[in-house]
Amino acid sequence: MFYDTDGEDAFQKSGPPLINLIKTQDEILKSILTFGASREKSAPAGDDGGDYSDEDPEIEVGDGCFVPRSLFTFKALVFDTNSQNIIAPIMNVGSLRSCNILSHQ
Repeated sequence: MFYDTDGEDAFQKSGPPLINLIKTQDEILKSILTFGASREKSAPAGDDGGDYSDEDPEIEVGDGCFVPRSLFTFKALVFDTNSQNIIAPIMNVGSLRSCNILSHQ
């Protein structure tokens, strides 16, 4: 457990509140592996359609917020209390690019 130092009032009264790292890491990993729905870029104004396969599609990361897929090339690092390394094979994460997942247990 680590301390969250953002709450100044809580820190002065009874010390900083504890953060459950295992729960937090589990939530972060789930959010990485289950990103929002993706959609293809819309056609430019005045274009009647066509093949946009050369362009990166956008990924929805929030309510109506889309960003290019190319921003999400990453490695997910997960740490556990036993400090043993487990390296998962390269995985496809939804419609994102492949990534390595490294887990320390």
